[in-house]
Amino acid sequence: MTTIDTDTTELLAAGFSGTLLRPGDATYDEARQVYNAMFDRHPALIVQCRNTEDVVAAMKFARAAGLEVAVRAGGHSIAGFSACEGGIVIDLSLMKHVDVDPDRRIARVQPGVLLGELDAATQEHGLATPLGFISVTGVGGLTLNGGIGWLTRKHGLSCDNLVAAEVVLANGSVVRANDTENSELMWGLRGGGGNFGIVTSFEYRLHEISDVYFEMRFYDAAALGDVLRLFGACGPALAEDCVGGAVAMTVPHSEMFPEQLHGQFVAALLLGHLGGDEAEAKQAFAPFDAAPAPLFAMGMTVPYVVAQSMQDEDMPSGRQNYWKAGNLRGLTEDVIDVLTTRAPTVLSPHAQVMVLLLGGAMGRVGETDTAYCGRDAVFNVSIDNIWEDPAENEEQIAWSRAFYDTLAPHLSSGVYLNWASEESTDRVKYAYGPNYERLVALKDQYDPTNFFRRNQNIKPST
Repeated sequence: MTTIDTDTTELLAAGFSGTLLRPGDATYDEARQVYNAMFDRHPALIVQCRNTEDVVAAMKFARAAGLEVAVRAGGHSIAGFSACEGGIVIDLSLMKHVDVDPDRRIARVQPGVLLGELDAATQEHGLATPLGFISVTGVGGLTLNGGIGWLTRKHGLSCDNLVAAEVVLANGSVVRANDTENSELMWGLRGGGGNFGIVTSFEYRLHEISDVYFEMRFYDAAALGDVLRLFGACGPALAEDCVGGAVAMTVPHSEMFPEQLHGQFVAALLLGHLGGDEAEAKQAFAPFDAAPAPLFAMGMTVPYVVAQSMQDEDMPSGRQNYWKAGNLRGLTEDVIDVLTTRAPTVLSPHAQVMVLLLGGAMGRVGETDTAYCGRDAVFNVSIDNIWEDPAENEEQIAWSRAFYDTLAPHLSSGVYLNWASEESTDRVKYAYGPNYERLVALKDQYDPTNFFRRNQNIKPST
């Protein structure tokens, strides 16, 4: 294991307001854990920062040490980028301040804030910004790689609602980026991941959001093809205040569902209506009544913060995760054939295959207006393979890859990189499409030595 001697760390500790953790310290093992248990890594030093000055000091120390650096905000990276073996973790999880300006409808947020924490602060004013689906996800990685969630069709991606950022660059300098100041960097932050610096402050545009009407319908697994056809035909016609997903999944052992369905592999429709009006929602969802009779159906109106946390229990920290994702312009018969053939062969009761409805506000942004690519996608398909026993890793990963390889010829441009395991350079190029060369130029300008490389990496040209 790589170690950093005490005298060296004391140089960093002088004037540092955060916490330094080395192997053997009381909270080191807890601090090095990340969401995806596949990555059990042991950094030589964890630098827990409390403010921008701490991040600058950590950056300069890490560069002088010459060790690999991982940047951790929420630690929820499916690809394991929040951790490193023998290097330095710059940990932003203690940076938790949220400042909401309800009059301007702006929230200024430090990078250690989790989705649920930001939602709680903004919902005090009946406001929210588009975020993800799991409340314990950090805002940092989510936003920088795009950010798909409940509000995407109505108000765009998380990165579309990012109006300004404070960034610590690879050379240790601090800059502000928005549409008029360092605007090219701002363009890259809207979807280009953690390739250009460490964001120490995010400023988000807020929108009026209240309750959500949520409906779940379970069907026999044999109906998966019919459910997908109906979803493909009727989903894109839904109003933008509707959210929808068609899912192949195993019913959890939860008191929310009938006991006789526990552990049964099913097809499902998950439907949401922003605003929470049940009558309006039922009218909007009426086309889906043409599906086969469900095994179970339920609907309820919940506060937005509850809707944002409904998947938390089913996707807890500490399991093995290997995910693959891609975009679709439609649910063709070829795609449906792949999904209906492959999804029922799932090896883990915790895995799910989700076809999520996109479009709306997300699609009204030009393909080159932000770094994020794939604006013309109508659906996203995500193979979220999750299991518990590390001894199964080889078999489970092979299953995921075989499924994805069969699906890949039918995918459209762009990749939502938050729902992907580590990708090759060719796949990253594909993910960014017409924006890739511009991102390389930005990398050349802000990080020519590829100091920030623990990410879906955009490599500099030299």
